[in-house]
Amino acid sequence: MKSFHSLVLSSSLLVLNLNAMEKRDEPYSPLKTSKESEDPATQYMLGIIYLKGEGVAQDKREAMKCFKKAADQGYLHAQVELGICYANGEGITQDKTEAIKWYRLAANQGHPIAQYCLGICYATGAGVTQDKIEAVKWCKMAAELGYSNAQFNLGVYYNNGEGVPKDHEQAVHWFTLAAKQGNANAQTNLGFMYNNGCGIQRDDEQAVHWFTLAAKQGNASAQYNLGFMYDSGQGVPKDQRLAVHWYTLAAQQGDVSAQFNLALSYNNGEGVTPDKTEAVKWFRMAAEQGHVNAQYILGIRYTKGESVEPDKAEGVKWLKKAADQGHDRALSYLKAFNKEQEDKQNDAATQYNLGMRYTKGEGVTQDKIEAVKCFRKAAEQGHPTAQYNLGICYDTAEGIKEDKKEAAKWFRMAAEQGHAGAQFNLAGCYAKGDGVAQDKIEAMKWYKMAAEQGHVGAQFNLALKYNKGEGVDQDKTEAAKWFRMAAEQDYAKSQFHLALKYNKGEGVNVDKTEAAKWFRMAAEQGHSDAQYALGICYNKGEGVNVDKTEAVKWLKRAAEQGHAKAQSCFKTTKKEPQAEPSDATAQFNLGMHYFTGDEVTQDKSMAAKWLKKAAEQGHSEAQVNLGFCYENGEGVAQNEVEAVKWYKIASEHGHPSAQFNLALSYYNGRGVTQNKKETAKWFKKAAKQGHATAQYNLGIFHDNGEGVKKSKNKAVKWYSLAAAQGEMGAQYNLGCCYDKGEGIKKDKKEAAKWFKMAADQGYAKAQFSLALCYDKGKGIAQDKTEAAKWYKLAAEQGHAGAQLNLGFCYDNGEGVIEDKIEVVKWFRKAAEQGHTQAQFSLGYCYSTGNGIAENQREAAKWYKLAAEQGDVNAQFALGLCYYNNFDEPLGLDTKKNEQNQREAVKWLQQAAKQGHKDAPEVLKSINSIKQSREYHVDQIVKHLGEVSVPSRKKD
Repeated sequence: MKSFHSLVLSSSLLVLNLNAMEKRDEPYSPLKTSKESEDPATQYMLGIIYLKGEGVAQDKREAMKCFKKAADQGYLHAQVELGICYANGEGITQDKTEAIKWYRLAANQGHPIAQYCLGICYATGAGVTQDKIEAVKWCKMAAELGYSNAQFNLGVYYNNGEGVPKDHEQAVHWFTLAAKQGNANAQTNLGFMYNNGCGIQRDDEQAVHWFTLAAKQGNASAQYNLGFMYDSGQGVPKDQRLAVHWYTLAAQQGDVSAQFNLALSYNNGEGVTPDKTEAVKWFRMAAEQGHVNAQYILGIRYTKGESVEPDKAEGVKWLKKAADQGHDRALSYLKAFNKEQEDKQNDAATQYNLGMRYTKGEGVTQDKIEAVKCFRKAAEQGHPTAQYNLGICYDTAEGIKEDKKEAAKWFRMAAEQGHAGAQFNLAGCYAKGDGVAQDKIEAMKWYKMAAEQGHVGAQFNLALKYNKGEGVDQDKTEAAKWFRMAAEQDYAKSQFHLALKYNKGEGVNVDKTEAAKWFRMAAEQGHSDAQYALGICYNKGEGVNVDKTEAVKWLKRAAEQGHAKAQSCFKTTKKEPQAEPSDATAQFNLGMHYFTGDEVTQDKSMAAKWLKKAAEQGHSEAQVNLGFCYENGEGVAQNEVEAVKWYKIASEHGHPSAQFNLALSYYNGRGVTQNKKETAKWFKKAAKQGHATAQYNLGIFHDNGEGVKKSKNKAVKWYSLAAAQGEMGAQYNLGCCYDKGEGIKKDKKEAAKWFKMAADQGYAKAQFSLALCYDKGKGIAQDKTEAAKWYKLAAEQGHAGAQLNLGFCYDNGEGVIEDKIEVVKWFRKAAEQGHTQAQFSLGYCYSTGNGIAENQREAAKWYKLAAEQGDVNAQFALGLCYYNNFDEPLGLDTKKNEQNQREAVKWLQQAAKQGHKDAPEVLKSINSIKQSREYHVDQIVKHLGEVSVPSRKKD
């Protein structure tokens, strides 16, 4: 099934980004250019400087102006550059006609690149009427002047018979000339011509020779063809190991045939250890690019569950893609498969319907056990509603023993087929940890899937998650959106919450009329909180006209349902809301209303009063909130001892937030003697109840051995539980554990996964670590652009390491456009935070004038800061600064010179002690000068060593 690549003859090769492709013809020195000079060569050089941004901020508009000045004076190179600028719209509005004008001027004077560019324009019809004969004419002129790209294109024209009669011998002639100049595309095509005996006598060894030259330059087609030669033993001894090597290089560049052949190699164990998983990976890559055989094989794998989890929908998808391309075997298999599935589905539907009859007792005696049997038969055939109902049976113990794990399993099967009810129930499993590990992020994922299908319960729960920020970033606007969707389906709870949004202006504009409208809709469905709220609206005239009768009507309905605040309205004639002396819940609710200012004037002293009444009756929520009031002086005089007292009472009742707060009190020694063991004890109690931040902190305690015995395994356990709930600090720490193999088997892929989760929540340390993963390709495909993106996000939050590495990205043009000014900016930000390597790197910029005006005094300042922190390169650089009299450049002040020499020796000795390879030699040179007791200016200013270029910090 492996096949050979054809010639590289794509017309896209004729249309290249000329700025990226062409080398500039003349060397230049920024020091010799002058913006004011009218000399055309100088103007051209200055244009190149602005175009590349070398020594100045990149400015294509200025480059264009300089090229124009030089071009108007007849300077050939500038005319070509000006044509390129017009062609690509660089520094000026794109104008293909104007490009043609300047190409033609230079081409008529014999400039090969201009001739080549003009030929491309005629070939593609860019700025002129398409004319292949004219294209060949100009291409040939450039080719005859030795321009390799033109020689290559001329070979293509002769091979295809475009603009000239088809002539394979002429094609070989021009491919050969270009290939001998190192043109990789020409080398590839020449290899093909030799392999096929096209225009030249067949010679597989020569084919291998030219493929090898092109492959070593990174040409993907050549790499693939060379792999095939080794695979088939053409022109070289058969070597499937080398075949895999070249297939891999080509496949990594996206060569679809290489991806397919590499997949076959892994599948069959040819030249590599058999690895079905790796085979599937490469089949998928090839299939996604439209490779018909890869699509067929992938479809078979998924339908049969060979080396992948069975996924019939995925299998059918790929078989259909192959069939649509005319693959006969895919079409036949798809027809047979669809018939088989249809037969199974008919049988499954019969079993499901029988199960529903046993459930309801319709036409048969009601029998839940028989119903389960029928549901199972249908479920095992893939019937999604049967799978959903079987999950419910396991969840509720109807007809079978309760088994939350089995319930989750069947919910998942139905959910993955798009069953909204199953998606909702599976989300609930993840939210509560029923039958699966608790995972709020995963819960959010399934709620959203169900909600998008219109499942009202899922829409409401999704809104709550966005409202609280559980498993997702808090987003009041998204919350309001999903509350509305559920409300419009007459879901009373959602109508009530949507009314609250309009009342407070959370995620929507404040609109009391809309609030009253939705309160009424929920109230009419018997929602007691909505009835109470509607009564208040009528009483105050908020969104409706004041109507005391309506107010009493709705408050009474709420009170009849046991609504404490509504009942209190009928139990007192006082203006202030009250709560029954014995009703702790009502007291707590009233206290919280006063605390938040919800439907009453905010009054924290009243809040504390009612919270205390409820707390004294044993209401644990009130106790923990009262503790908070005392700890922070909210509504009462600050009293940390009293805060601890209430936290302790609530903690002993098992309240997790109280236990967490009590732990913090012991940790910080606030209101109680500092005690790490007590801290760990209360963290553990809260953690066992699922308190995510307590789990995270308990993980840290085990990690560091604070208050508990040090245990990396236990640290990982608690980090994992907290991370699954979306605690970003725990996600980051768990990533670190996987990265280093601490407490768990080292797994770079898992590390990157957890770093990403924390990074997505804005955690700067995780953003930096994720950037390093992308930068190095650790646990994730290397991607310099993604690395730069995450460095920047962390850098903008003040992470010094990220600021340094972002500076290096800009310095090297990795993932961002090279920008020396940005280099200095980010080095400075990190340096000002005391980052040693950034200080050294900033000093180096000042020393060399990289992105900033050269300033040896500033360079020495930053070198010194880094040197004082022990940076060996900074110590060496600072020694050179002092030796070269950076603050007395002419060396005329002898006293100052001697002082600087002593400083030079001091820092060079420190660098030497730390193993700097050049420092001893410089010290030896200084001593020899001292012994001669002659301090000539030329000796003083001479550099005796080179400052090393800053290197990127990677951890």
